[in-house]
Amino acid sequence: MARQACRLVEVVNRHPNGANPSLSPLPPPRHLLLPYQAFDVFELCEATGNRPIVVGGMHILQRHGILDKLGVKAATMANYLDALERGYVGSNPFHNNVHAADVMFTLNYFLGRPLFREMVGPLDKFGALLAALAHDFAHPGVSNAFLMTTRSEEAVLYNDQSVLEMFHAAGSWRLLLTSSECNVTEGFTPEMYKQMRETHIAMILATDLKVHCRAILRNSAQFCATLSDAV
Repeated sequence: MARQACRLVEVVNRHPNGANPSLSPLPPPRHLLLPYQAFDVFELCEATGNRPIVVGGMHILQRHGILDKLGVKAATMANYLDALERGYVGSNPFHNNVHAADVMFTLNYFLGRPLFREMVGPLDKFGALLAALAHDFAHPGVSNAFLMTTRSEEAVLYNDQSVLEMFHAAGSWRLLLTSSECNVTEGFTPEMYKQMRETHIAMILATDLKVHCRAILRNSAQFCATLSDAV
């Protein structure tokens, strides 16, 4: 696994446009360099041999210069993304590695907008992009309501609170921390680790539709109040 992940990142480094006959298939330039509006995650998945997380993730992280800024080794990053991708359930028709990659590219579009580009630093970008890739990690293909109704082990463990989201976050961190080959936070200071972990977990937990709807209502109320004050 580690050798294959390292080989993938070496190829991406040497050939940022994806053109290299030594590893087939690889994404041609149009898959990774198209503007977001024209990007097709299914084409990327096909071109990378169903490896959109490791190839797409490395491309985005290196494009932002995040690994260099945070001192994260490219090989370790590739190992983690490789393990993360393998943890997704291939038979799941929606909550799979293709969906995770699609969410990451969507998030990357917003991170590139002027306001977010200025406000969000490399550490929070790192946590957010990894959260996008991990937000449905090992998804079993059933809902929170199903897990709670059937009194599943996960529902008991997480006390019926955002069961799947807790499961995804915990699983992705367990993957990171239980293997030195995957620990992308190894060189972080305690403060960096705390900030990145908080960002990562908060964003995954926010994908619970109950939490999402509450956030929308809260933000809408704040926006309406701001408009009223401006009148």
